[in-house]
Amino acid sequence: TLIAVLTTLAWWLPLVLVVTSVPSVWVMGELYEMGWKVLLANQANTRRMRYSSQVLMSDVSAKEVKLFGLGEFFKAQYRIAFADMHKQMNQARLKQGLLSIPAALMNAGGGIYAFWWVLRSSLRVGGTAILSAGDITLFVQSLGGIQSYLAGIINYIGSLHEYLLFFARLQTF
Repeated sequence: TLIAVLTTLAWWLPLVLVVTSVPSVWVMGELYEMGWKVLLANQANTRRMRYSSQVLMSDVSAKEVKLFGLGEFFKAQYRIAFADMHKQMNQARLKQGLLSIPAALMNAGGGIYAFWWVLRSSLRVGGTAILSAGDITLFVQSLGGIQSYLAGIINYIGSLHEYLLFFARLQTF
């Protein structure tokens, strides 16, 4: 119904919002896939960190750690695994930022353009207003509603992509 409201003003206005949201859908899928790959790549480091902290903190192994002087060894193992994982995560976050910023700007640009066009259309032509204040309010709320729905769809598609990656890996297991 929100699309129908915007279509009464201009048939292409909802299309602009959808088209400028498409890069966000693609980027969201890439981000989820990249996050999944980083998670899989760091499984060994995660296990190493968990084991090292468990040995250091457990009362079961406290005597052996103290007796054989293994505390520094396990701390070093933890630090090495953490540093490696931290490096990979920072590289992935940098790539994610570089991908998501242009897509977000394009998505926001489509919304800003549509908002500007609605406001510009409300200007008086020949002494009569094309749109009333109520019309402008309705159209602006429709713009916000459509963008909100599109953001929800983008998030659902990203989550679905992540689930599909999980099940693809599960089937190969």
